[in-house]
Amino acid sequence: MYNTLETELRLYYYGARYYDPRTSVSFGVDPLADIYPAWSPFTYTLDNPIRFIDPDGMGPGDHFKTIKMAAIDFAKTYNGISILENREYGSSFYKIKIGNNVFFTYSPPAPGGSGKVIPSTPPSGFKTLATIHTHGCCIDINSKEPNDDGFSRGINGDIGDIDIYKLTKRPGYVSLPNGRLLMFDPKKPNQLTLVSDDIPSDPNDPSRKNNISPYTKPPRSATNKGNNRLGPKHPIKNVRSISFEK
Repeated sequence: MYNTLETELRLYYYGARYYDPRTSVSFGVDPLADIYPAWSPFTYTLDNPIRFIDPDGMGPGDHFKTIKMAAIDFAKTYNGISILENREYGSSFYKIKIGNNVFFTYSPPAPGGSGKVIPSTPPSGFKTLATIHTHGCCIDINSKEPNDDGFSRGINGDIGDIDIYKLTKRPGYVSLPNGRLLMFDPKKPNQLTLVSDDIPSDPNDPSRKNNISPYTKPPRSATNKGNNRLGPKHPIKNVRSISFEK
């Protein structure tokens, strides 16, 4: 929605900028332009309006109270399309400070292939706190092996997910085709944490954990007037530890 600021100006006011419908030009610099030094202060949603919304100029993506909440949002948004395309997607989590408040968000996901992706990185000046990626559909077309075992491990000299997390000393998340979202913390190398089993899943997966269709379109923050900036409405459920098999 928008409101007419002044009849004689014929401009609409969006809360962060003025818009001239005659020339399709917006006026004014976003309030948080200074925390995105690598981007033009007049760029809308980091040039990615398909993924992001920014109705009030307070940042290009949803802001969450915790990284886990951001991870659940990523999994609910991208696991379905990852399954349908059998393509991995990967992002990085980073911290944003707005006034005295600290929030977490993730970079626009980078598309990969079947069994491989290099997560996108945060904007310049922001530090990666953790990464996340999807695993595609339930069968890897290259190895013909199930994609439900969790994080990949190095085989025959190749470096795996777990190896990367240990080297970078940063946690990693993975959303699986069976509908589970897992987290690995290098500080606890002998266990995985189940963050959620309530994300889109592959109907062909024999170990499927729910009946959420990969075609399901998750609710966007735009439909809730931006309330999801502070995270999902419901608390995280089913968080528990899973030990690795030795």
